[in-house]
Amino acid sequence: MSLPPIINSPLFNSSYFNSSNGYLTLTTGDQRYLRLGGAGSLSALNVIGNMNCGSLTINGSSLDLSGLGYLSGVTPGAASASKSLVLDSSSNISVINSLQTTTVILGSSTLTSTEASYLIGLTTGVAQANKAITVNGSLNVSGINNLSASGITGTIQTASQPNITALGSLTLPASLTITNGTTPISITNTTSSSSFNVTIQNSGRSQDIGSTTAHQLALRTNGNVTIADTASGLQLDLGSTGTGLNVPNLTFRGITSPDTYYTGVTLGGAVASKAVVLNSTLDYSGLRDLSITRNFIASVSVASPSITCNTIIGDNGAGSSILNLSYSTLNINGLTMTADA
Repeated sequence: MSLPPIINSPLFNSSYFNSSNGYLTLTTGDQRYLRLGGAGSLSALNVIGNMNCGSLTINGSSLDLSGLGYLSGVTPGAASASKSLVLDSSSNISVINSLQTTTVILGSSTLTSTEASYLIGLTTGVAQANKAITVNGSLNVSGINNLSASGITGTIQTASQPNITALGSLTLPASLTITNGTTPISITNTTSSSSFNVTIQNSGRSQDIGSTTAHQLALRTNGNVTIADTASGLQLDLGSTGTGLNVPNLTFRGITSPDTYYTGVTLGGAVASKAVVLNSTLDYSGLRDLSITRNFIASVSVASPSITCNTIIGDNGAGSSILNLSYSTLNINGLTMTADA
């Protein structure tokens, strides 16, 4: 065998010996040639066919050759059993059944295992302890015990909820409309205070309901109604500062009287279709005819009572015109008669 070989091969390059002063050192030979047995090192290795070796060290790091099977037959972007995961050109991968990790980073947000447990085992439309709330297909959710919010808008339906409780004051920005219901509003005083106030007021504070000490209308437990007054003996008490009642018709014990009977009354003077009211001196005038079915007593306290009239007609009830006069002294048209005459 002649050296150097005259044919170039992947393991031997005869051009290294073409110069007159070329030489080959042992170090250079170890870098250029692969030993047939034992351990060796080289800067580059081009294998055509198969290579069988017990271990492989690259740049000082020993490789576990038993895991080389995970690298063969890999499809980028698609997960396969017992194969390495390799992203595709868009950095995506699919067909992964399950993935276990302690945290998941979505953008700049980190999702921990505790937070992820809130999303597992959800029932849409039903509130569950330690689970996220998800509405159902009708945008409803049920099963919430207590709900605290700084503001609630929309319609509150309480068909199966008898009470809406507010800690402190329940303030409405505009108005409250109640439709139907046998008891539209029911308020129960649960405190030990003697009075309970309900205030319904406009901008001028003209409508108040509550205790008589602070408000204008009081509904008492005995059924009496007090308006601008503190008395409680009557069923309807009107304060002295009131101007009266504006009622077209009043019914007293089943008798209805139009308001024209008691409006526009002249004190001490008769007016048609008006109530009879004496004046301050207990006088009354202007009557046309006066019919008395029993006795007419002029006076029992005046020393000389007098009656001025045009005609006095007596009727005993049987059709006879009989006039009975009981007097001690009677003066008729200037003629004086005594009781024994």
